[in-house]
Amino acid sequence: MVIVKGRRAAPSGAGREAALPDPVESRVLREATARRLLELDVAGGLSSTHVQLPASSAGLAERTVWRWLKRARSSGQLVATPRCRFAVDDRLRRA
Repeated sequence: MVIVKGRRAAPSGAGREAALPDPVESRVLREATARRLLELDVAGGLSSTHVQLPASSAGLAERTVWRWLKRARSSGQLVATPRCRFAVDDRLRRA
């Protein structure tokens, strides 16, 4: 098994890695998963099995999905907060 940026890529034949999902697709799946788990949680029907299934399907650690759910419970936010990206501009290039 190969870990790439916190995601486990399922092994494929001949020692090659399986392709990681498209980032847009990942956000959509994360939102749908968090929304459904939050609904189950509010209804009182959430179990570890409900968390394990999407985690294993997406090749993620179960703990990652629990973190999604924790964030959704506390802030209502279902998708990850976009990170600020570092960019090299002309001023830095001259330094």
